[in-house]
Amino acid sequence: MFTGKACGLASDGSAVVVVQYGAETGRKFRVFGAAPGDTVTITPDTTEKNVAQLTEIIEPSPNRTEPQCPNFGTCGGCTLSHITHETQIKEKSALLLGNLKHLGGLNTLPELKILSGSAFEYRNRVQFHKDTSMINEKPIKTRARALNLQKKQTITTGFMAGKGKNIIPVQDCLVCDPVIRSALQQNAVVFPPDSDRITVYGRAGQLLMETGNANGVQTFAGKNIRLNAGVFFQSNGEMLEILVKDLVEIAQTADKSMPAADFYSGVGTFSVFLSDLFPKIDLLEENKAAVSIARENISAEKACFYALTDNKWVNSKPSHKKYGFIVVDPARGGLSAAMCEWLCRQTAATICYVSCNPAALARDAAALLRAGRALSQLAYYDFYPQTAHIETLAVFH
Repeated sequence: MFTGKACGLASDGSAVVVVQYGAETGRKFRVFGAAPGDTVTITPDTTEKNVAQLTEIIEPSPNRTEPQCPNFGTCGGCTLSHITHETQIKEKSALLLGNLKHLGGLNTLPELKILSGSAFEYRNRVQFHKDTSMINEKPIKTRARALNLQKKQTITTGFMAGKGKNIIPVQDCLVCDPVIRSALQQNAVVFPPDSDRITVYGRAGQLLMETGNANGVQTFAGKNIRLNAGVFFQSNGEMLEILVKDLVEIAQTADKSMPAADFYSGVGTFSVFLSDLFPKIDLLEENKAAVSIARENISAEKACFYALTDNKWVNSKPSHKKYGFIVVDPARGGLSAAMCEWLCRQTAATICYVSCNPAALARDAAALLRAGRALSQLAYYDFYPQTAHIETLAVFH
């Protein structure tokens, strides 16, 4: 065992603990459950390098708080519930800036704008897993009573464990929207007969499930947007409204005589707002179900829809267009090399890059800067409190 002090967070939500013991002094370990500022005793993991288990908290940090969720430590979702919300924001902001500086080589950065909202009951879109295990109890003499007991104790809704493939049964989730919490408490989440998982969307009293009522309309910043529980949509409606308002403000400064583009557009959420500003907007999205919904959200008179991957787009005829404004919102892997190169050639456009992965953003930002662009604005949106996930908006001119 070693003694050390937690000095910050790693990208997976573990704390970075620096050992203060003899020849090992200065060695760093990733430790789940430690909070920045804690003095702790840790036991190195025998199977994973530079990972250790938290053995004892010798001196707790003022950054530490008591987790409100009884599943903390076993559920794989909220890995930061033992850290105050203010410290979470501070540490994740530092992670974002550190990635841009050290991985992207961006030595000069604009001032980071930080936007936050509710720390709990914020999550609108959630995927649950089916758990069919029984809780073990002492044997009961009569077979009928044993069967009845098993039936009552069957728990079918849960989340993946932090480690391994086990399902952690849950009857409530503090970060979920109230309407989702109510469905959990009433055991009203209904799984498809041929699947061990289900995605639900809940907001403003409306609950959508892949089984049954999957389609719905939600209002964001004064605009009605159609969505489907089974098709990707941003999971924090409160922060999404803030993000789209910022996007519109930035788009107002772009060349509005030229068309705009919304890449990795999903159901066209950003385009619903941007289509009011530009003569035409092109939506690129490889998920055909999402494109189908986007066609309902934006008029064909205002938009062109391309159900293509980013690599196929680069080699298509429409990719020769020039744009005044481009927003990209790729998955965790970031831009493909071909798309990044294509964006580097778009000399006229203002580019807004919405990112859920600071490492991928840092890599792509470095390429855009080498192509002559400037990173003019940088914002961190606290979409996912209690978790290690980071949502960012970077603006390139």
